[in-house]
Amino acid sequence: MKSHFIMRGCRVKHIYSCGFVFVSLYWFMAQALFFQVMRVEGSTDQAASKSFMFPINLDPLQFLNLEAGVWSDFKSLINATKGYSSDAIAHLKLYFAQFGYLDLPEGMIASADFDDAVEAAIRLYQQWFGLPITGILDLPTLYQLIQPRCGRADVLESFFDINDRKKTQITTGIKHYSFFPGNPVWTSKRSLTYAFSPSLETTRVSTAARTTAFAEAFAQWSAVVPLTFKEISSYDDADIKIEFADGDHSDGQPFDGMLGILAHSFSPEDGRFHLDNAEYWTADMTSEKSPFAMDLESVAVHEIGHLIGLGHSSAKNAIMFPSLSPREVKRQLVDDDIQGSQSLYGASQSFQGSTDSFQSTNQTANGVFGRFLDLWLCWFLLTIHLLASFSHA
Repeated sequence: MKSHFIMRGCRVKHIYSCGFVFVSLYWFMAQALFFQVMRVEGSTDQAASKSFMFPINLDPLQFLNLEAGVWSDFKSLINATKGYSSDAIAHLKLYFAQFGYLDLPEGMIASADFDDAVEAAIRLYQQWFGLPITGILDLPTLYQLIQPRCGRADVLESFFDINDRKKTQITTGIKHYSFFPGNPVWTSKRSLTYAFSPSLETTRVSTAARTTAFAEAFAQWSAVVPLTFKEISSYDDADIKIEFADGDHSDGQPFDGMLGILAHSFSPEDGRFHLDNAEYWTADMTSEKSPFAMDLESVAVHEIGHLIGLGHSSAKNAIMFPSLSPREVKRQLVDDDIQGSQSLYGASQSFQGSTDSFQSTNQTANGVFGRFLDLWLCWFLLTIHLLASFSHA
């Protein structure tokens, strides 16, 4: 009898030990599955992240001391809410109207009141840039507002319904890029020429440095889509006409001075490409020490994206993100830019990357889950078999 209880006790210990081992294995496999999927999803987020990069150590006093160029009066609006009144609010309304966040009829004088329309515009702006949606002019929102940027609107008339777009981004994690209304592209030709205005030139960058910067910028796009770009000397005959202009330059979109609107270009097949001559342009940020310096090639790559039909992207790391900070260098296309341009034109013959990079990432995540599920099921069946063997021993 004693030996029977001893044997039974051993079987129970074996069963509990076996159960503990396999429960532990389940736990570690679950952890491995979780971190593997998170790693895959993390790579997607890194490629198409739209989260706003706010300097977390920036306090209000430091913010007030930042050089903000033409939008410096926005700094006086820290934590302003509905009911506040200031000339800076009137300026802010014009800003929101210009970039698509506020409907302000042409010729209408913007009031100085922080009203319902301003609050709605702030919420839309915060949602588009991935900021906390508060409806308040908090520090992260104002920091983004004062950044130098492209003159094209973010929210176009037929651009998107931002609530539907937000939902799409959450469920897929892809496609932050956008197009102009009607999705215009270059259809008449695919071998394009460009030239610089002989009368509207920059004196801050040498001709050789300027030529190299633009050649490199055009090469970024021709490497991924079936378009070629060649510089010619005849400005009048060029498909793309580039000029450095000051203030009102007769296109209905005047420049505003240093650290404001950096440049703007037009949708296909217009070909106009204008840069604000008031900016402190440089082609070599390593040798340029000015705190106001703007990288010429970074801006050129962005504006060429508009020339071929891309709108703005809400992905922070994308070339087509609308703003660029002083001294920031961003010259390389990322997946969001490539996917957007190839949606319009297809891939160039020399393109070496994947046209389905986001899709393949999602498929990889699904594959990882499937492999772990198979292993999990095998371990589960083995555990049942061993437990049954011990119970009948």
